[in-house]
Amino acid sequence: MNEAQLKEITDRLDIIIKIMSINLMNEDVSLIEQIKKLITIGMSPAQIGRFLGKPTNYITAYVSKINRTNK
Repeated sequence: MNEAQLKEITDRLDIIIKIMSINLMNEDVSLIEQIKKLITIGMSPAQIGRFLGKPTNYITAYVSKINRTNK
């Protein structure tokens, strides 16, 4: 498998994840609630960032805040 094929597979999987995750999101849900839901389904901060169009360090800060709140 070459780099181009791997990129195409990754892009397609990202689309599938987005389509499947649409049911988790609605316009009335806050960003932090969206992040909580995506963490619950096992997505990493990098994946969540790609999905929500936010930088990974932005998501990581929210995850840290969520973890502090849950203690």
